[in-house]
Amino acid sequence: MLHKGKTLDPTIAAFIESFLSITVSELGDKTQIMTSAPATRFGQPIAVFSGALLAFAAIDGVSILLAGSLRKRLAMGKVGQISAIVFMAIGILRLLETVWAHS
Repeated sequence: MLHKGKTLDPTIAAFIESFLSITVSELGDKTQIMTSAPATRFGQPIAVFSGALLAFAAIDGVSILLAGSLRKRLAMGKVGQISAIVFMAIGILRLLETVWAHS
C-alpha cells in the first residue's frame, strides 16, 4: 500500500502498468478467440497456453527491443507520434480491406 509522498519503484510501476494495460486491452480480443479454438479442438489447454505464451514472448520481445532502441534515438514525444501514425495507418488499411472485400 502506498502512503502520501511515496512512489512505487520504477521497475514495479512498469510491470504493473504493462500488465494491467495489456490485460484490459486484450479482453475479448481476437487472440482470445483464436487460442480457445485449438484448446477446444485438441483438449490440451497447457500445450495451447505454452504455444500462445511463446508466440507472445517472441512478438512482444521484438517490439520491446525496438522501442528500447528508439528511446535512445528519439524523444518520447516522437515515439508516441510515430506509434499513433502507425496505429492509424493500420486501422485505415483494415477499414479499406473490409470495404473492398464487401464491394
